Amino acid sequence: MSNELISFTTREKRKGEVNGVDYHFINDNQHNILVYKNKLVEKTFYGGNYYGLTKDEVDSKLKLGHAFAIVDCNGMQQLKKYYDNCVTIMLHTTKEHAMLQMLKRGDSAHSIESRLSTFNEELSNKQFYDYCVFNKYGKFEQTRFILSSILQVEMNKMEEI
Repeated sequence: MSNELISFTTREKRKGEVNGVDYHFINDNQHNILVYKNKLVEKTFYGGNYYGLTKDEVDSKLKLGHAFAIVDCNGMQQLKKYYDNCVTIMLHTTKEHAMLQMLKRGDSAHSIESRLSTFNEELSNKQFYDYCVFNKYGKFEQTRFILSSILQVEMNKMEEI
C-alpha cells in the first residue's frame, strides 16, 4: 500500500523510528499551535501524548489519489466528519498477538498493559466500520489479499460515481 497519512505525535521517538516516516514528531507547543489555528482533522490524547492528523497532511496526500490512515475508532469518526466518503476498515487480531507484537518492538510493560486495557472496548466498536478484517497470526498474505480486495471494490465504486 502507498500514500499513507503520517500522523504527528508529541511522544519521544522509539529506537529506529524516523521523523516523517513513522510519525511527524512535534513538541507540545507545536501541537498547541496546530489546535489554536484549527489545523487538525483528527486528534487524540493517549498515554500522556498527543497524536493526530493535520488538514495539510490529508489534503496533500489526497491530491496524489487515494490515501489511508491508521487511527483508532475515535480518530476514524473524526475523519468521517471531514471526509464523509472515506471507507473504514477495522483491522484486528487477538489480544495475545497484539501483546506479542508490542513486546517484539520493545514496548514497556506499563505501556503494554495500558494499551491492552482498552482492547475489548476497541473491539466492541466493530459496528461503526464499513469492514472488519481479522488479521490471523501467521496469515499476513491472506490478510493483505483481503484488504487489497476491499480497496479494489471501493475504488471501483468511486470510479462509477
